[in-house]
Amino acid sequence: MAQVALVQRGKRAIAPTIAPNEALSEWLSEHRSENTRAAYYRDLVDFCKTVFNAEPERALRRFFSLDEVAAGIKVTQFKQLLRERGLSPASINRKLSALRAFIDHARRRGVVNWRIKDLIKGEKQRTDPKERIRLRLPATTADGLIEALQRLFSVLPKKGVKGLRDRAIIVLMALHGLRRVEVARLSLSDLIEEKEGLFSLRVFGKGDKIRIVQLRQDTTELLKRYIAALKRSKIEPIADAYGVPLFFSLRKQKGKRLTLQQINNIVDEAFKAAGLKRKGLSCHSLRHSFGTIAATKRGVPIPDLAAYMGHSNISTTSLYAHAVGVVNPSAMIKELRAI
Repeated sequence: MAQVALVQRGKRAIAPTIAPNEALSEWLSEHRSENTRAAYYRDLVDFCKTVFNAEPERALRRFFSLDEVAAGIKVTQFKQLLRERGLSPASINRKLSALRAFIDHARRRGVVNWRIKDLIKGEKQRTDPKERIRLRLPATTADGLIEALQRLFSVLPKKGVKGLRDRAIIVLMALHGLRRVEVARLSLSDLIEEKEGLFSLRVFGKGDKIRIVQLRQDTTELLKRYIAALKRSKIEPIADAYGVPLFFSLRKQKGKRLTLQQINNIVDEAFKAAGLKRKGLSCHSLRHSFGTIAATKRGVPIPDLAAYMGHSNISTTSLYAHAVGVVNPSAMIKELRAI
């Protein structure tokens, strides 16, 4: 494959060392997480097919042959078409972020000498971060969140392999703040038995960062019951790149690690059974609920909560302290009554 010439605005680029499609493979290989690689690849394929109506190899060769102005027009066109599809600002920015990261890698390898951030700005969010969290919570107050989770737990089975598995998945997100992908990655070897029989979990978070999450007594007991039920059922989990999965399929593709979509389905069904399901509620709503209750109702120090939840930036965790109102200002006007 011919290399891309790099002469533009008098800038001297690094000598090309790699072809565009090879740069893509190299960039994807830098990410250890299979889910991250798959998500980035989907976003790049979306750009290539939407703008150039071609597969990545051909599309990227054409894209990187453009000068800065023409490339900017193509990225702007992509952004506009994503808007027309009805994608949210967050989804648009995620796709642009993937494209930006790949272009930066290609620039370092001498394939191109312009940056996407010089070409186009990201989509503005219509709501502030606290409001986005609030929209994804099952209630608008800390007390309401506790009631909603109690309602959710009341419909979850307490026996049977499937019932215990599904309950454990939801409990780990709602009472320990794990992300969906962190639950999916858990293997039996990630269970660490501490003093007095309590479990801790070795959790592989974003960016392949590892943290240790201490579990409650009741969560430990739930996981022990689940593992005992598995042994009685004689269903054998199938080892994969992460190890022997803790949560796996019991029917279709029996023994294989649960996919992210399968975990979505488990949570959605639980929300429906509890009468809580609505647009915006998802697995991450459980994590948001945990963070919000811990920060506002229980007064957990933000640095401690950030470490427990695997936030690299403490400002992200601090959003939970303001996601719901601890005090209703209108209720404080006791002198006036509506009826």
